Amino acid sequence: MAKKRTCELNKYNKSCQKQGYDKLLKTTYITWRKADPEELYNDAYQKYLDIPEVQRVNKQHTWYSNKADKLLRQCAKEHFFQCANALQLGYYSVKNRTEKQEHEYKYYKDIAKEILIKVENNNLYVSSYIDCFSKAKESAYEVCLTHDEYKKNVGQPSY
Repeated sequence: MAKKRTCELNKYNKSCQKQGYDKLLKTTYITWRKADPEELYNDAYQKYLDIPEVQRVNKQHTWYSNKADKLLRQCAKEHFFQCANALQLGYYSVKNRTEKQEHEYKYYKDIAKEILIKVENNNLYVSSYIDCFSKAKESAYEVCLTHDEYKKNVGQPSY
């Protein structure tokens, strides 16, 4: 019923005929998310999330699949916290990291931390990390801010 009514609207009729209702819904949703300043959105991260979970890792289950890895690296480069954090966690889980892997682990952890400090993503709530910096010892895999780093944080979100 909704499909028929939507596709009958002048605004969506040509799109429904050209790309189909399901594709229209997806592109409209993505357009809306990109335009909404309250939404966290990154195209590469969305594509990563669209990959079925079982296809996000390689066949050996030792790392991300090539497609997932490429998407995560792309959105980490665009300073999207979820991607930088996923990569640092991935490297953290590698036992006996090589020197290169150790460098990558520290690199992505630093990016994730920098994003938290600068609150570069719209609506990125740091509240889930607050008690992290109050712990006596930061765990190796968590991206935590020190109290001073947290205080430097400009535009702190309200809790």
